[in-house]
Amino acid sequence: MTAADTIRDARGRAGLTQAELGARAGLPQSAVSAYEGGVKDPSTTVLARLVEAAGFDLALGLVARQAGGRSAAAFSGPVGRRVQPGRAPARAWLRTHGFGSPQVFGSVSRGDDRDDSDLDVLVDLPDGLGLFGLGSARTELESIFGVPVDLVPRGSLKSEVAARVSGDLVSL
Repeated sequence: MTAADTIRDARGRAGLTQAELGARAGLPQSAVSAYEGGVKDPSTTVLARLVEAAGFDLALGLVARQAGGRSAAAFSGPVGRRVQPGRAPARAWLRTHGFGSPQVFGSVSRGDDRDDSDLDVLVDLPDGLGLFGLGSARTELESIFGVPVDLVPRGSLKSEVAARVSGDLVSL
């Protein structure tokens, strides 16, 4: 399935027009049309934003290979297994407080986390949120998950860092 197919499918299932989906995702209708028509390919971040704006999660990412060629799934390591039960409550809390597109990256998303690993979460911040609000959100997520959390605003990533973590991104 191509990115165009994914966007079209998500929009169709949600019963939205291109303009409605674009408005929800913060994009013009013309961009949605170009992505759906295959004229332009969206970045992974934009694809996830469009799919989430339609009310779905995008499950996309690399699966790390362990010794012996076995695949390690996201959330399969010791911290990932502790985090798993809190994923839905954390998504609900973040959504209620205006955070968008929560995605996990790093060792937990690759399945190669250790007992002392933290949980790296990339988010879109609500308008007007300051440092104290970000700190409070991090504390809330640590309470939900029971592990240290590094809450990273998507807009704060430098392009080279964003490119490096893009292959790790897994929907929270």
